[in-house]
Amino acid sequence: MALGAFLAGLLLAETEFRHEIEADIEPFKGLLLGLFFVTVGMQIDLGQLSAAPLQVLAGVVGLLAVKAAILIPLARGFGLSWPHAIEMGFLLAQAGEFAFVIISTASQGGAIPSATADYMLLVVAVSLFLTPVSAALGATLARRLTRNAASTIQPADADVSGHVIVAGWTLRRGRWAPTQQQEIAHIALDTDVRLVNTLRKRGWPLHYGDASRKDVLATLGATRQPSLSP
Repeated sequence: MALGAFLAGLLLAETEFRHEIEADIEPFKGLLLGLFFVTVGMQIDLGQLSAAPLQVLAGVVGLLAVKAAILIPLARGFGLSWPHAIEMGFLLAQAGEFAFVIISTASQGGAIPSATADYMLLVVAVSLFLTPVSAALGATLARRLTRNAASTIQPADADVSGHVIVAGWTLRRGRWAPTQQQEIAHIALDTDVRLVNTLRKRGWPLHYGDASRKDVLATLGATRQPSLSP
């Protein structure tokens, strides 16, 4: 069920329904995350850390090094500068939370021995715990390369700002033509599923959602204050 829920989330996260779904799940998100991590934490054998600290440390260092070695060249291949690529590589070098689901499922299915699963769960947990340290190290290396104390990683939603939210879409071009002609960034919401599907295929920034709901508008950045330049 955990794997199915994860895959369903991935599929829906990139659709026109994501803002409405995010608003619906928001009240339960903290509870579900807490339940997930408590459940995972009960599976981790901390006694193994005190029994074989060097072995666990070697696994964590190896995991971070291998992931960073893969991510940094990939970031460079996608056009990032070396400082940006290094900072991103160190920031994402830790294991993901989904590793807990994969390891537990593999152990229950007999794909890996229980002792190996316990070791891998511990390595994943320690790597997540060390994420602030890894991120700080990557930022320090990036600053030394650029000789700039400012952070080189921008927020993931930095490109969604200063935009207009259109509450309700229409096929009549006159309603949204001014935003197109003046090149004003905009995102639109509508509750007509057929209309959303039709116009998204044509490339319009239209999403499914109820514009009368404040929590839905918040997912589109309506609560952020615009930055004013002097």
